Amino acid sequence: MIKNEVMHKIMKDMVMYLTPYQLKKLKTTLQDKLENVEINLILDKEKLIADRSSNDKLLKMFLSAKNVEGCSSKTLKYYREILEKFIKDIDKPIKETTTDEIRHYLTNYREDRGCSLTSIDNIRRVFSSFYKWTIDTSVEDWIKEIEENVKANKQHRANRKETEENKEIKNVIINSKFMKEIMKLKEFSEMRCSF
Repeated sequence: MIKNEVMHKIMKDMVMYLTPYQLKKLKTTLQDKLENVEINLILDKEKLIADRSSNDKLLKMFLSAKNVEGCSSKTLKYYREILEKFIKDIDKPIKETTTDEIRHYLTNYREDRGCSLTSIDNIRRVFSSFYKWTIDTSVEDWIKEIEENVKANKQHRANRKETEENKEIKNVIINSKFMKEIMKLKEFSEMRCSF
């Protein structure tokens, strides 16, 4: 298990530098040389747990969304199997996976299992549906956040406007009290003048 992951990571790192023939040769060489080797990885457990939790959460949300859309239980089971295997094999947050990594994964998947191009295309469609959903969900969350900010800003403006209106009312009241005092003084002065 770990050996295959290490080989896949080495292959992934080298894919940009080697021809398909060289990659194939590298893979067979790694398989031969690492056949009797035990590999132990030291992982950051907290990060690994967080990544798996994030991936599991996304997978559950995706399957739930597909269920609501009306996918059959057979389709949901297929999606789950494909995506769980993918999540297990890539061993990193799904949202950080690149297109090249997915292509490489599909190539290795086909070579390791001897799958037909139709099977690989079906898996690719599952990935496409999943990643489209994550983008749509991210966009929806972003739009929702913007709408909430706009609503909060409108409320803030309304509160500020209300406060400004309150100030105007206070000014009117103060002015009217001031006017009453002026009127009293005027009356008083008129009364005084009449004596």
